[in-house]
Amino acid sequence: MINFYFDAKHIIGSKTLLKELSNDNGNPEFTHTLEMTVFGLMENKQAEKG
Repeated sequence: MINFYFDAKHIIGSKTLLKELSNDNGNPEFTHTLEMTVFGLMENKQAEKG
């Protein structure tokens, strides 16, 4: 698990590496997976007409 802050945004992520010695074709196979969630403040700016 990766958990850090960057520019006032909270970032949580994880990574996995799946290694198969032999896939359906008899070849070795690797699968990399990265999951990431970013939490931060979103600003709503509206123009006011006077």
